[in-house]
Parts: sequence; structure tokens; C-alpha cells
Amino acid sequence: MHMEKIKGTLQEQLALEKESKQLAEQVLKATYAQAALDGKAGETKVGSKLMEHVFSDCYDNVKNVLFPQKKRGVVPKYQGVVNQLKALYEGDEDTLIKMSVTTILNTLIGAVLHSAGDTYTYLDCFMNGLADDFREEVTSYEYLKNATRQDGAFFEDGLKHRGQKEYKVQYAHKAYKAMGFTPQELDTTNLYKLLLVLVDAVLKGSGYFEYKIEAENKNGKLVQRKALKAADWLVETWEKA
Repeated sequence: MHMEKIKGTLQEQLALEKESKQLAEQVLKATYAQAALDGKAGETKVGSKLMEHVFSDCYDNVKNVLFPQKKRGVVPKYQGVVNQLKALYEGDEDTLIKMSVTTILNTLIGAVLHSAGDTYTYLDCFMNGLADDFREEVTSYEYLKNATRQDGAFFEDGLKHRGQKEYKVQYAHKAYKAMGFTPQELDTTNLYKLLLVLVDAVLKGSGYFEYKIEAENKNGKLVQRKALKAADWLVETWEKA
């Protein structure tokens, strides 16, 4: 949620050369134990290195969804949400794209890199968490955009002193309430639809994740459920670590 921190981190990542899949595997081997222990792979060296490797392709794919070069024949139902985001991030479109990529990658990496025996997450569960994370990012940006320099600095300093995401969110919401700030509403259904398209764009750009269909037994009936999983080469690397 700390936008300046996100921007700074991404600038550092983009300054680095793209790494080969082999190097990404080596990085994963060296740091998997740490990622498995704290369950927050997206915030570890593993997540950081994975982002360096795939960020540019993901960025281009997400940009094409939010800012398509060619006019679409049929306007997507989520376009209203896109228009809200464009208005909020007007003149700062690069931050919107980077935030979208980073939020999705962080959430994906954290969801599928739990441990060697747990390398996938159900899509519906993942999307609920992603929607929450995305809203928090947008709300934080909107607050800082409208806050005075002094209030903004105080807010960011408070976030710095809270390590876990849950504490950052709690602090942010208290700050919004104290300042009488009410964020704009993003339609839940259409935000979800937009995020599904953005997730697909990131999956195609990264090559580290893929879809799978899981069959569940519910009341004696097999029900298919869509999931997201770590790519096979990634899982194989973990098993060798």
C-alpha cells in the first residue's frame, strides 16, 4: 500500500537486466527455505527475483488491458472501473500499471509458494484476496493524492513502522476515519471481472504460474473447480532444493 515504496522498488527492478530461467531456478533453490518458513514468498528474495525476471512482459500485457492501443469492438463490462482508475491515476498511468502488476504478482507468489506440498490455490479464494489487496492499494493512493503534505508524510511514516500487512491495513483504516476520508467505490462485480483479465495477462507474461482444474466431491457429486498453480519447472526445482 505504500505507493512511493512500491515505485522505488520497481524502479530498481526495472534497472536490472532480465534473468534467464536457469538463474531464476538457482535463486529459488538458494532462498526457498526462507520463503517456506515465513509463508510470504512475495516479500522474500524469491519473490523479488521472480519479479525482476518477468516484470517487463507482465507490464506490457497489463498496459494493453488498461490502455489498449486498438479500439475494442465490444466495450467490456468492467470498463467503468477502468475509467475510474484512469481518472484517479491521470498523469500517473505508469504507477497504475506497476501497482497492478506488483499486487497481482505479490499475491500470486504468496499464494502458490507456501511449501513444497502446497503449490496451488483455488481461483475464487485467490481472487477474493486479490480484490481486497487491490482496493487497499487504490484507496491508499487516493488518500495520499488528496492529503496535505504533512498528513501524507505522517500516514506513510505510520505504515513504515508496521511490518505485517494486516497491521498496515488496520492503521490505514484508522487514519482514513480520523481524517474523515471516504474513498470512492469500485463496483465489486466489475472489479472482479477486470482483475480476472489482469491475472490472465500476468500469467501469460510470467510463465511461472498456470491454471489447473481440480475435481471436488460435494454431496456425492464431482464438481470442477479452477485453480492457479506454480509451473511444473518451479515445483521440480523446489523438490531438488
